[in-house]
Amino acid sequence: MTKSFEVSSDIVLLKACREIDGKYIDHLSSSRGKKILAVGPLIELKHDVTKMEEETENSSHIIEFLNGREESSVVYVCFGSEYFLSEEEREEMAYGLELSNANFIWVVRFPVGHAIALEEALAEGFLERVKDRGVVVDGWAPQAKILEHPSTGGFVSHCGWSSFMESLYYGVPLLALPMLYDQPFQARHAVEIGVGIEILRDEDGRIKRENAAKVIKEVVVGKKELGVSVKQKAKELSHKLREEGEGQLHEAVEKLKSLCSKNQSQE
Repeated sequence: MTKSFEVSSDIVLLKACREIDGKYIDHLSSSRGKKILAVGPLIELKHDVTKMEEETENSSHIIEFLNGREESSVVYVCFGSEYFLSEEEREEMAYGLELSNANFIWVVRFPVGHAIALEEALAEGFLERVKDRGVVVDGWAPQAKILEHPSTGGFVSHCGWSSFMESLYYGVPLLALPMLYDQPFQARHAVEIGVGIEILRDEDGRIKRENAAKVIKEVVVGKKELGVSVKQKAKELSHKLREEGEGQLHEAVEKLKSLCSKNQSQE
């Protein structure tokens, strides 16, 4: 980003939304002395069609599962493509899902060259015990389709930037379990703006099944005030992002056209 500020004219385009990051955008603009235009989340609305084999195998089964569940009654669990749960973390998450009594879709990934069968990777008997209310997927799942489905009521996520924005764009509350890099900031930000709840770790930084179950119950299973509030705020923010995104992108295009015209007139 520093390089972008150095080589830019008086305008910087930023993949962000004023509804989420307005005060940070204003601070950055003021400190750098340049106009910063947020261009919206830029969510790819065309679903991934490059993984036809996996989509045929996984997607239809997942959508059938979602179609058979009540609105906002399913929690989606995925930690991106670059972070892999340890054996201990997988066990805690599995028991957390089981204790929550929630319907769920869980994407389990392994490092390249270290994949093992789900029956071996998860606690003994887990798949059998949850077969009527859970789907465990090895490797890939159609995330956008899952998040936009009305049955999806929460997203247990590492809060990587893309997952963070997709969840908010589709109006799904974040059940934040950050791992590294900028993810803790984004998790706190989701809590700050009222669209997420963080799953707290223990004093040694470990995932605990009780904490995972508590937050999942709060948002997806129960009808308590906090869970209802984050669902409502997530839906409201989704509506604003869709409206705002078009306007922000239009403003950016007009500014770029103006800048190009100005440069051409000076040649």
